[in-house]
Amino acid sequence: MTTFKSRDLGPPEQLQWDVADTRVQFPAGVSVLNIDWGDVAPSPTIPKLQFIIGRPVLACCPAATRYWDYTQGAWVDKGQSGPVHCFWRLDYWVAAGSEVKEAALNFASFMARPELVKKLAVTADTGIILPASASLMIPSLWVNAGFDQAGAEDYLDAVLNSINHPNAVLDLRIRGSAEYLNVLDVEISRALAGEISSQAALDNVAKSWNEITDRLGRDGQLEQYRNSVGFTKK
Repeated sequence: MTTFKSRDLGPPEQLQWDVADTRVQFPAGVSVLNIDWGDVAPSPTIPKLQFIIGRPVLACCPAATRYWDYTQGAWVDKGQSGPVHCFWRLDYWVAAGSEVKEAALNFASFMARPELVKKLAVTADTGIILPASASLMIPSLWVNAGFDQAGAEDYLDAVLNSINHPNAVLDLRIRGSAEYLNVLDVEISRALAGEISSQAALDNVAKSWNEITDRLGRDGQLEQYRNSVGFTKK
């Protein structure tokens, strides 16, 4: 594939959108697909966006149509999802040198109250994403907040399927992770802008990643990556 098909399926300005823009354009009907954290799901709770109730289908991220099986050394023509758990948790931290530690801890305790989390998780624009808690996996909470029954069930199923998926992948947690991701971002941007083909972008990424890995130490990088994903040798 020499071009990104999605680039040509929307307005030109979509190339400049960030995540905040997609959360406005998707409920407004400008786009028909949005891949995001769970933040976009409570949009029907906003009065001016209630026209979308019953329309969106929420699900685990779509799968690739084929994947590389490293054990066989061959491509397999079968869909294979791999949800990415990036920035999955938002935590409260209190600096060791803070002069208001008690106040900060009190605030964190207040914000983490189950009854408040239940309210914030179903309210748009709070930034509170649904935790995998049995007390929140109740469709009635979402229906009472403005969802329709089917939409509430779709959303909760999508969250649980993403969390519990056997192929779920966490953020890259090895030395140089920012370098790897920056190279990927730059080359994808070049391809989207039409400067180079998608294949050339991927070739450039592979070359740069190999250079980064060799500079940081290939054996050490491999060990760190295996540890980060829980890989154990049999």
